[in-house]
Amino acid sequence: MAIVRWMAVLCFVTAVWADTPSAVAPCRAGMVLVPGGRFVFGPEGETAEDPYYLAGSAQTVAAFCMDAREVAVRAFLAFGKPAVNGECPVQKDGRRSVACVSFSQAAGYCAARGGRLPSEVEWEFAARGVRSFAFPWGDGSVAYTPRAPNLCLLRQERTGSLGACVSGASVSDRTPLGIFDLGFNLSEWTASVFGGTERRVIRGGNWTLRVIAPVASQRMAREASYFSSSVGFRCAAEPRTP
Repeated sequence: MAIVRWMAVLCFVTAVWADTPSAVAPCRAGMVLVPGGRFVFGPEGETAEDPYYLAGSAQTVAAFCMDAREVAVRAFLAFGKPAVNGECPVQKDGRRSVACVSFSQAAGYCAARGGRLPSEVEWEFAARGVRSFAFPWGDGSVAYTPRAPNLCLLRQERTGSLGACVSGASVSDRTPLGIFDLGFNLSEWTASVFGGTERRVIRGGNWTLRVIAPVASQRMAREASYFSSSVGFRCAAEPRTP
């Protein structure tokens, strides 16, 4: 009888275990969960005449996943080839963020990974948070230390450091959630259309800048075929559920 009782208990435990869903990480490896929230969205220019000026507006953002780092050269080369011309030399260091990639290439890469490009609102929310910080790391500026670069900017050819950095290497350019290089390194493609045009919105600062400006609100727009040594991208995705 004791054996029968133990077998019954075992069967019950097995049934409960089988019905218990396994823990599923909301984001795949390399991505960070950005919890939903409400914030004041507004990538403002210097004046209302600025073509990229946008008055602040309250926006509610659903939770989403975002790459912690910009897509690297090595990862992109498994999918396609960046442009090569006078501005865009061959990108030999596979660890660096990939540049000279068009919107179409960036969107295709993210789709092939089961993701997408973030919208402009999602991008700014990840960079500024619910308090709409001026910088990805907060409201205060940081001191740039060129001998031990903590931000990817002020890079010049005479120093042998022209171009994008290794994403994540600039320790000061990090959000509280752990997303790197939303301030500098490369400006980034988003999925958003600019106004009534066919151009796509590009957000953030990049390695060519000479001053530490509030780049979390910086904005421009280009055609889908555009590419530049100062523009890269990262992917977003919907959170997974158990």
